[in-house]
Amino acid sequence: MKALSQIITIFFLIALTIVASILIYTFIVQPRLSSFNDEDFIIRYITPYNSTHVICYVVKGRIEGLVYRNGTWIYGEAFEGDLVVVPKILVEVENK
Repeated sequence: MKALSQIITIFFLIALTIVASILIYTFIVQPRLSSFNDEDFIIRYITPYNSTHVICYVVKGRIEGLVYRNGTWIYGEAFEGDLVVVPKILVEVENK
């Protein structure tokens, strides 16, 4: 009887892990991916911001991120001619 209880507990933990992974993907990962896939844009790499992000110049279109405007960095939508901080992987994909 104790072995059956342990088996049920293991299956419950596996199911809980799967549900948590699905929820994290649905509510965190997927919205972030969709924010980069909504519209066409062209960005040009300028300089590293930190180990995971780079500062880019928006050539065409618009993109959401940390934008440099009026001498300060604000979070919002960057348009053509703005500087924006984006994930490094986005620049690597854009330049291929």
